[in-house]
Formats: sequence, structure tokens, C-alpha cells
Amino acid sequence: MIEKVIFYIVAHYDDWQLFCGNQAYCDLLNSNNKIVFIYTTADDAGRTDDWWQLNELGALASVTEVRNTTPFISEVQRVNQHAITTYFNHNTRCYCLRLPDGFPYGVGSAAFQFQSLLKLKEENKSITAVDCSTKYDSWQDFCDCLSSIIESESQGFSDNQCVFHTTEYDSTLNPNDHTDHIATARAIRSITLNKFVHYQWLSYYSYYCPKNIFSPDVENKYALFKAYCKKTENHPYAKEMQSFRENEWRCWGDKSYCRVLMPYNEDVGLYSTPYFLPHCFDLSHLNENNAPFQRCETIAECIDEPDFYLINLFTQKKIQLDAVSKIIWTLLGNPISLNDLMDIFMSAYPSESISNCKNLILSTLQLFLSHRFIRGIMEQ
Repeated sequence: MIEKVIFYIVAHYDDWQLFCGNQAYCDLLNSNNKIVFIYTTADDAGRTDDWWQLNELGALASVTEVRNTTPFISEVQRVNQHAITTYFNHNTRCYCLRLPDGFPYGVGSAAFQFQSLLKLKEENKSITAVDCSTKYDSWQDFCDCLSSIIESESQGFSDNQCVFHTTEYDSTLNPNDHTDHIATARAIRSITLNKFVHYQWLSYYSYYCPKNIFSPDVENKYALFKAYCKKTENHPYAKEMQSFRENEWRCWGDKSYCRVLMPYNEDVGLYSTPYFLPHCFDLSHLNENNAPFQRCETIAECIDEPDFYLINLFTQKKIQLDAVSKIIWTLLGNPISLNDLMDIFMSAYPSESISNCKNLILSTLQLFLSHRFIRGIMEQ
């Protein structure tokens, strides 16, 4: 019996494996989850051979690496008069919109008349799928199509039973990202504003963050990425791409960072977690009105530089993120004294001096208190 619908909505066929593959692995393992993947671009790299077709098959291979149940069936569905290739089995859906790759800065490629999602959004220039299966005349047309897919796949389920995973849409938190990533994420945010639970994942910018995935999660994540790459290994372009793929894994393989946006509630406002949280955690307690998170009137109020400063602080001090995550998770769950924090920290890192540990913890508390993320902390 399907208990939850989990959407992974990304621009390119390898985005979810690289940036949140460890979370996807866990979701795919649960047979009671209905998983819906939506890919907005063909990930064609400006090529007109079968490169994008193999990438598409690679994305399917990543799924079957974990959820190796019934084979995928392919069909072309009509969504708002758009022809969209869909792969499905009993509890997995993959929608492939196959729009041209816009390249990092949204310029597009000569092979596909320099079309891109960025130009569709900012200049309202139409965009045609690489296989000429359909055309989107406006940004609203594109968003309406995505909205219809979401509505269809979530039909019969409450908002609390639907979870969304997308790239972080805010460029102040996720700077210098691929324009396809940002455009896709902003489309989804506009469609689902103030509804559902949203995991907003850092993409390229997570390169600057410390490692936060360890065994066995990193091996599980790599299995998904490896299955994807294997589908393209016999293509002539694959040799040229081999070092690129290896570099992708070096940059992002052992990192996954997200914040979580909870649905807006008139009584409690909009909740956003900091990026510093562990990559997988139980959110059930956030459904309560007394959830210990920041109340915000706008999404912008959830966003601030100190979250990244906090990451940099611990990186410079060479403090491992796994221990720090335990501390912060404790903070978010229950009020705690500085003495108790010291005990946790010193037991995790006995080689650190007491003064250094105390300064780091106090810096952490100051940053979080400034965001109103913690209540009832006892001052020592």
C-alpha cells in the first residue's frame, strides 16, 4: 500500500544522484513510497547523437539499481496538450520533458537554436523539446504542465503525504548554480508555494562545504551514480566525459546539504531549517504547532549568510561535521545547557582543548540564537 508520494524534480538526469542520492536511495528502498521523477531537460550537452537518450536510460538504471522490481514501461502521455515520454511501473514514475540543455549560463547550444529555460522564463522565448515532441510557448505554459503532472500524481493523497525534493531555488544560498537547476526549482516553488514539505538541496555550491556523508550512505549514493554512468560508457563521447564524471564525484559525492521548508500555517508561519542539519532525519515532530523553528512572514526571512559562515567556521577548525550535527540535532530537539554541550563535544573530540571547544560552541549558539532557532537555552 502506498503511504507517501515523493517527488524528485530536477533539471538533468544525474542531478538527484549527485546532490541527494543518499536520501533518494533511502526513499527508493521503501516499497510503500510512490516515487515520481520529473526531468525538465534532455541533458543533451548540445549534441544531436544519442547521448541524451543514453543519459535518460542512465537515470532509469539508477532507479532499478535499488528498486529492481517490475520493468519500466514507456508511453507518451498528453499533459496539457504536451506530449511527454513517461516511464512507469507499479510505484515509480519518470517524466522526461526533454527540453534543450541551457548550459550553465543559460545561453543554450547551436544544435538547438540557443534555446534555454532561462530564456523561457526571463524573455518568454518559446522552447521546443530536443525530439520535437512538443513546444512550450511561455513560462506559464511550462509551469502549468508541471503543475498538472504534480496534481495527477498526488491525487488521492493529502498534502502531508507528499514530499518534494528540488534544487535550492534561492541564489543567495546556492550561488553560481546552473541556470537549468534554478529555473526548474523556481518553477516548482511557484507552483507549490506554502504547500507540502520541501527539501531544498544545495547543488554546485556544496563543493565548498565539508564532507557530511559517510559509510554506508556514501557507497549507496555511489551505486546510483555508477549505474547512471554505466549506461553511457560505450558512447564515443564517454571517453571525453570520463574525467568529467570522476571530477563530479570528487566534488559532490560525499556531500549532501539541504534545508527543509514546512507548509505555511497561519498559526505558526513558515518554518525553514538551517542547512547545517544532517542529510537524513525524522521530520514528524515538525507537524506540531510548537515546533522549535523560526517563524517567518516571508521566505526571505529564512535566508541568511551565517548558516554558511557556521559551516566555514567548523571547516577552518577542522571539526568533523558528523559530531557537530549530533550537537545541533540535540539543540533543535531539546533545550540543553552549555555544560551538557561541552560533555558531548569533548567526548566526541577529546584532543580538542576545553577553551577551543567552548569558543566554538558559544559561536554556534550565538549564530543560532540570532536566527531564533533555539529557545530556552540556559546561559552559563
